[in-house]
Order: sequence, then C-alpha cells, then structure tokens
Amino acid sequence: MISYLKRACWNSGRQRCNLNGFYNRFTQDIFAKSYDTINAQATIDIFKELDAFYHNKATIYVIIDNASYYKNAMVKEWLKTSRIDPIYLNLYLQI
Repeated sequence: MISYLKRACWNSGRQRCNLNGFYNRFTQDIFAKSYDTINAQATIDIFKELDAFYHNKATIYVIIDNASYYKNAMVKEWLKTSRIDPIYLNLYLQI
C-alpha cells in the first residue's frame, strides 16, 4: 500500500484538517495529500500528482462527488488535456 501524506493532521476542533485523496480498489493504493484549503488549485495539484503516479496508464478514471472544486471551470479546462476521466456520483444515488 502506498500512502502519500505531506503531514499528519489532527482535528482538535480548533484547526481544520483538509485532506484530498484517492483509493485504488484494485491495488489497494491510497494516495492522499493535506491542503490548507480544498479548492480548484488544490484539485488540479493532486490530479497532476495522480497523473504522474500512474504515468503508465492510458486513462485514469476518478470517481468523485459533486463538490464545487471538482466542477470548477479551471479544473474542467485542465481536465481537457489530462488522462484523468472524472466520473461524477449521482446526486440521488439510491441503495
């Protein structure tokens, strides 16, 4: 298992702990990174690192929720030239 975490986060209630990460269910790899805030730039940053980590893959499918930082215009523009193919979760997913 590969874990990529810049620094440990402790959530004491006084300081936010913002983690963005991915899990590969086939290899059990965990890819995570801590940010001061999760926004479009942080999303592009972790997508770039994910893209570099899986450099030998033709397409990288990422299943993500509908958070605004994933659907930001800057992120969508960056994804046009990336091998990352986002799959957005259905808002009304019924189990």
